[in-house]
Order: sequence, then C-alpha cells, then structure tokens
Amino acid sequence: MGALGQAPRAATRPRSWLPLGIIGVAAVLAGMILPQVIPSADLPAPSNPPVSTSGSNLTYTPPTWPEPPNHQAMFVRLLLGTVAVLGLCAGTLWLCKRWLAPGASAASGNKELRLVETLPLGNRCSVHLVQIGRRQALIGADASGLKTVVPLPDSFAGDLVEAQEAAAWNTTTLPSN
Repeated sequence: MGALGQAPRAATRPRSWLPLGIIGVAAVLAGMILPQVIPSADLPAPSNPPVSTSGSNLTYTPPTWPEPPNHQAMFVRLLLGTVAVLGLCAGTLWLCKRWLAPGASAASGNKELRLVETLPLGNRCSVHLVQIGRRQALIGADASGLKTVVPLPDSFAGDLVEAQEAAAWNTTTLPSN
C-alpha cells in the first residue's frame, strides 16, 4: 500500500495525443472537402436578361427561371457524403479504442481473474460475478463504490465429482461378503 492507504499506481507510458489530433483534423477536413468533391448536377451559368436601350421604349424583360434542382443528384451526393463521414467516424472510434486501451487486450490473456457476468439492478447499482482462479465471488457495487464481496463455495459440479470419486473409492475398498 502507498501513502495514506492508497494502492500504488502501475507505471504507464505517457500517451502522445498527436495521432488523435491528426485523425480529428482529417475527419473535419474530409467533412468539409468531400461534399465539394463529390460530383453534382451541372447547372448552366446564369444569363443576364436582354435590356432594350431604345430611347422611348424602356421595357423590362424578366430573367428566365433557373432549372429546377435535380433531386436525385442531390440525394446521391448527400448519401455519399454521409456514408463517407460515418465511415471516418467509425474508423476513428475503432482506432481510438485500440490506441487508448492497449492494456485491456493484454489483460484479457490473464485467466486468473475475470468477470463472468454483471447484473445491473437499476439506480446505478449492480452485482458482479467474478472468477478468481477456481473460486468465484459476488461483488455488490453502487454509485459510491464497492459495497460487499461474498466468496462463493465451490460449484455443485465440483462437489458432485468429488462425491462420485469418494463413492467409487469406497466401493472398491470395501470387502465383498
């Protein structure tokens, strides 16, 4: 135990946030650039209406209405942009998960201590079944932390095997009449 009853912290290597920053900037830039790069419907350039300049005949000719937008092209462009950005988000989350928790994958190889099951009880309370070697323990926890640890007896299957072995040993050592 460390000072003031606290457990000493394991030495961890400092993480560089540069890769995450680069990934974040790439995602933002892709979100801004991809909609511009994805092909859209070709719209004609607006034309100025002809103006008549005769001395006494000043008539206004309204401009022509622009072509209506191509809805199919807009939806395809929206769909492609959305898929690209969601793909970048999923890739970023996957990379961050692997980068931020490398110890979790190494700890999963340790079979001496593992979480078997968790039962949430509501209101931030839960019961955890933990396997410690060949033994199991129930752990109760709530929002303020660990509340109780109850070691469980060996499983019934283990007791049954021991009873069968004892019964087999007794039948082979008893003299027959």
